Amino acid sequence: MGWTLPAAARGVWVKIPAVEVIEVLATAGVDFVVVDREHGAIDLRAMNAMIAVGHALGLPVFVRVPGHAPAEVQPALDAGASGVFVPHVDDRARALEVVDACRFPPLGHRHGSPTNRAGDWGTVDVAELVRRGNEGVMLVAQVETPDAVANIEGILDVAGVDAVFIGPFDLALSSGLAAASPDFVTLVEQVERAAAGRTALGGVAPATRADDLVAKGYSFVLVGADTTLLADSARELTRRGVG
Repeated sequence: MGWTLPAAARGVWVKIPAVEVIEVLATAGVDFVVVDREHGAIDLRAMNAMIAVGHALGLPVFVRVPGHAPAEVQPALDAGASGVFVPHVDDRARALEVVDACRFPPLGHRHGSPTNRAGDWGTVDVAELVRRGNEGVMLVAQVETPDAVANIEGILDVAGVDAVFIGPFDLALSSGLAAASPDFVTLVEQVERAAAGRTALGGVAPATRADDLVAKGYSFVLVGADTTLLADSARELTRRGVG
């Protein structure tokens, strides 16, 4: 069920609730996708179908869950997501709460049921279900506020957090800083230094700049969203007078 990060993995956000998007991106050769239930129009039924198609095509499907509560995290885990991106993990206490919701005992208090995709529809025993949940599902904490940056050491110290992801748009909004400003760059660099050699680090960059982040030590990069890729292609067509 889980996913071992390939070197310099490139992924795409998926906001459109259509399994065909997963098929297209798998055919294109992306390394992984993140189904966006925080900002996309994707309900639980669509999410389940997208994960199923990803499994069939060998494409890891992560889910950005809408919040931290167990009820918001559990459906993606039961559906067999390769991992979850959890928004606004601002301090050690919140990181502990998220791990508690995502991991089975003794590492947490995640609820379980073997009769779903995560349990291969009742064909795995309890020990294997627990092993998959605790070792095979990647937990990514999103760092999106100045508080999260200030508390990054405590977040990284929490066992069970497999990666941190810098959310540049929300970090710029919450800090009131322009993304190109030196003070904003300083915030990002603080996270980069803290994560170096300790955990996987993810970020956002256009495909043309993904190599720059990889060279800085990023493990994975989100290079766009399905909506953005579609919009950019449509604008290019209309710019050329085709449409």
